This record gives sequence, C-alpha cells and structure tokens, in this order.
Amino acid sequence: LNGLYQFGTGMEEAGLFLTAQSLLVKKRPLKNLKMPIVYKAGAKTMIIDEFVADCLGGKIIGSAKLDNSSPNLPGQYDFRVSFDNVDAAEFIRPASEQHGRINGMAGGELSIHGNINDDASHTGRLKATIGELRKRPSGPIEKLQTAVTEIITGVTFTDMVMDSYIRGRELYIEDFSLYGPFVWLKGAGKLDLNTYNIDLKLSLYSFDSEKEPSFIESLTAGLSPALLKVEVVENYSDPKIKIIPLPILKNPFGIIGVKRQKEIKNKK
Repeated sequence: LNGLYQFGTGMEEAGLFLTAQSLLVKKRPLKNLKMPIVYKAGAKTMIIDEFVADCLGGKIIGSAKLDNSSPNLPGQYDFRVSFDNVDAAEFIRPASEQHGRINGMAGGELSIHGNINDDASHTGRLKATIGELRKRPSGPIEKLQTAVTEIITGVTFTDMVMDSYIRGRELYIEDFSLYGPFVWLKGAGKLDLNTYNIDLKLSLYSFDSEKEPSFIESLTAGLSPALLKVEVVENYSDPKIKIIPLPILKNPFGIIGVKRQKEIKNKK
C-alpha cells in the first residue's frame, strides 16, 4: 500500500496491490489473484490496470475503471476481461442455474461499460468459443442435438462459437455456430439477461470436409442448402426447440427425406 497525502486536502492518491490465494466472485473461484488498484481522490476514480488469476483450469486477465467524477452521473464504469481454457460448465452459465450448463473448455473476451446505477446504460461485446464439447445430461447443447437427431441420425457437435453485443439487459447474438463432423448449425438471436429467456433462429448445413472448425469459415461457398431450420425459445436451461425439416438433399448422411414439421419440447 502506498499513497500521497496532502495536509489540508487529505488523501490525493492511493495505490494497493491485492493478492489472494483463493477468492469467490459470483460463485466462480479465482486463485492466485494479482490485482493492482489505484485510487485518485481528486479525479474520484479507481483504476485496475491489469489483474490476472487462475480460474477453473484456465486463466483470466482484465482491467477495470470506476469513475465518480460527475456529480450528476456517478458510477460510470469500464470493464474488460479475457479468459482462456476455463471450464465452461462453471464459468459461462447463469449463477443460479444448475441445469443450463455446457461442458467444454471456453475462451473469449468480454468488454462492457455503462453506469452501475442504470441497467439500460450497459453496452459491450462478448466473444466466446467452446471446444471439446462433452455430453451433459439435460444440458442445452445436448437437448438441441437430441432434437436434431430426431430428424437426422448421427449428428454430433464438438465446438461452439458466439459473437454478440450487449445493450441494456439484452445480449444480441449476431453469430451463433455449432460445429461437428460434416455439419454446421448457424444462426442469430438474443438472450434476456434478466430472465435468461432465449430466442435463436438457426439453420443446419452439411459440408464435405473434415477440417477443424477454425477453418470452416473458408468453406461457406461449399456448403449445401440448409437441411433444417431450428428455432430455440423460452428459458436457456430448458428451451423449447422447434425443428423445421427442408426438402430432400444429398449430403454426407446420404439422401434425407423429410415430410413434416416437428416441435419438440425437451424436458429435464
């Protein structure tokens, strides 16, 4: 701890280097936390230039700023964090949910700013990838996969990519993609951050390649027409999934004949 104190005016600046072997933040464990904090009394700001910690098998690195300099609008903040190789089942989930989890290893970036006293002011960006997707009973990815395999057998998903932005208490998903051998489920939608109700519109494509998901973007021109349309709505942890099969297509599974629209309500 170090600081600058002026007689007559008081503390002008203080610096604190915080370390913690173990800490819980919204039920997520952080270990070996290192966080330099600077408080500038004259500017009424608190700055964290860079913090780093071990988290759920991976690493997180971030920075933050809290600005109270405006008497009419205190509580302005800016927060940025990057995470890599963390356990997605524990890290990316509603804190109160026990069923809406995704098994896999996650990486990504979150940046958000606004006012801590005004939910409508929050704006930001979230990019996330999850690899090594593993089956989890009652997980949302498993429910989606089960619904798709009611129409096309053998479909599995191994990787997920999401690019989204935050406005107020809504997460607007510009690109949601699930990859697997020979298939790509792709679409967009939104998630209510208060209720965790989701609204996703997706399409399932096939392609003749075994390339890794990181190369799939370059294959867009070679994709077949969509095999299925998929709608995912209601609560994230127990979504209602509607499958809309499209006409017969030739793809790596062979000839697929589809004649009807099927709605599937997954149960826990």
